[in-house]
Amino acid sequence: MGHATVDGTAVQDTVMGPLGLVFVGALVWALGPKRVPRPLAVLLVAPILVGLLGLDERWAAAAGSWYHIPLLLVATWAVIDRVVHAERVDEDVVVGSICAYVLAAIAFAAIYAGLERALPGAFSLGGEGGETRDFGRLLYFSLVTITTLGYGDITPIHAAAQTLVCVESVLGVLYPAVVVARIVELATQKHDHHFAPAPPASERFGGRYRLLALLLIGTLLFMPWIQASPLGALGLGVLLFVQLLGALYATGSRGIVTWIAWGLAGIALLGGLWQGAQDSPVTRIGLMGQVGFYLVATGALVNWLARERNVTREVLFAALAAYLMLGFSLGASFRLLELLHPGSIFFPDGVSAGNVGHVYFGFMTLTTTGFGEVRPLTPAVESLATMGALVGVFYPAVLLARLVSLRPSAEMNA
Repeated sequence: MGHATVDGTAVQDTVMGPLGLVFVGALVWALGPKRVPRPLAVLLVAPILVGLLGLDERWAAAAGSWYHIPLLLVATWAVIDRVVHAERVDEDVVVGSICAYVLAAIAFAAIYAGLERALPGAFSLGGEGGETRDFGRLLYFSLVTITTLGYGDITPIHAAAQTLVCVESVLGVLYPAVVVARIVELATQKHDHHFAPAPPASERFGGRYRLLALLLIGTLLFMPWIQASPLGALGLGVLLFVQLLGALYATGSRGIVTWIAWGLAGIALLGGLWQGAQDSPVTRIGLMGQVGFYLVATGALVNWLARERNVTREVLFAALAAYLMLGFSLGASFRLLELLHPGSIFFPDGVSAGNVGHVYFGFMTLTTTGFGEVRPLTPAVESLATMGALVGVFYPAVLLARLVSLRPSAEMNA
């Protein structure tokens, strides 16, 4: 797609250019005119209305500079939805799954470009920039990130950029496993047409695991802004409290595990809300409780996944939530080691070394992206990083095997 500029031709350059028209036409043809979602239809028609109404150039530029982001996000979701709800495996399903992966990378590149435009220097692009060149470099960076190559020639500098990179790397790790499991499931349906019943509407549209996964993603995205706000550490403590409540609700069980989880959550909250020195014993104990809680909650989710017999959306959200909690636990562990032995982790100049920086390092390790600008300096951190990377490598493989072994539900084939 053409890159948005800041003059009056923004909409035309972004959407109505030749590549934009090809993209729109191919998308409608691929989905089928009758299956184009309403939000996507509105986004496709909007630029035409802008041109026909002859709106002010400044308004058109403002709309066009961010227009391609929701368009790409909705288009990516529409293609994924088409693949997930396919009735059989054919060439379109395979190609569509690949196209959705590439569309997601382009969408993240568009988000990165918008962030770089709003916060110049959010990424280390290197050399003299320019909007067109920067978008090309950020598209390359997005593809390197979603495939977890992590060359390190371009790295995120701003905390908001770091959290977005974490989300994309998690998507890049889990998406192939889920898609391959879905394709295998479709391929075996011709031999077995007995589907498990769909779960009740309360689980499909308001399940606790979906709530937990969205809460964890929201925490990841909002952490930089709260850390930079006047609330600071207190705001992060409140965010941690909400996250812990969501995890307790989602992974609630009976017996000794519940008491252990509540106890660890209380210790973690005490450290999170502590307003004293960040290297105090209270903060360290709180981080220990936080790491322990994430591991217990992850264990509860994995135990539930091991006992589940049907593939539902809740199963997918539970798998996503468990992976996210592993990333948060790894980040808290890195921060704890840094407090116990200052200088254990190298942070280059300009890169956040606070809560967000350690969480970012945790997810880059778990997803094996590892750009290399943040790296371990002591044997303890090196050992923890290698353990985290091993878990990150085997988790998608085990998840794939588990999803393939489950029965398809009517919900996933509706």
